[in-house]
Amino acid sequence: MFVSSRGLKQDPPAIQALEELNAAVKARGFTTFIVDQISDAVKVINESQKYSAVGIYWDPSNPKIDIECQEFIDIFRKRNATAPLFLLSEDNVTDRVSLAILKEVNEYIYLFSETPTFTANRIYTLIHRYAENLLPPYFKTLKNFTEDGDYYWDCPGHMGGMAYLKHPVGTEVYQLLRRKHDAGRYRSRYS
Repeated sequence: MFVSSRGLKQDPPAIQALEELNAAVKARGFTTFIVDQISDAVKVINESQKYSAVGIYWDPSNPKIDIECQEFIDIFRKRNATAPLFLLSEDNVTDRVSLAILKEVNEYIYLFSETPTFTANRIYTLIHRYAENLLPPYFKTLKNFTEDGDYYWDCPGHMGGMAYLKHPVGTEVYQLLRRKHDAGRYRSRYS
């Protein structure tokens, strides 16, 4: 999610740069959208935890930007303590940003300093690192095996479930799925 500003509407080059960045991030396979102001972002964040990163445009024409940004970060961090946050700006604003905000921000993006594709790749890297650290070790390995196609880990019925039975946790997963399947819980959904 990108958090824009009403003040940005008076700056067509900055709007274009933000829209190009949004398109480049979408091209990397993410679902994105732009909200008009921080108060809109607060509403969106309160409704859902699905955001893996948030970019906030630092509007120097907004006298309350520091307070609004800190309030948003506080709300966002209560729901998600480690998701990447980045500041978007047209120039270097780090000398005008409070230390509390600087500590929370993972990346500073100057809209006119790099290409949208380069910046989208930086955002992708932040999100990828964040996602890699979310999963517990066993599930992370299971997910990687499934995505790599090394085993039929996604379906215990293939190969008789032998891959599951090679590890104690896998045995527990196998038994759980077998019990639910035998009870008929998965038949209608996956049959």
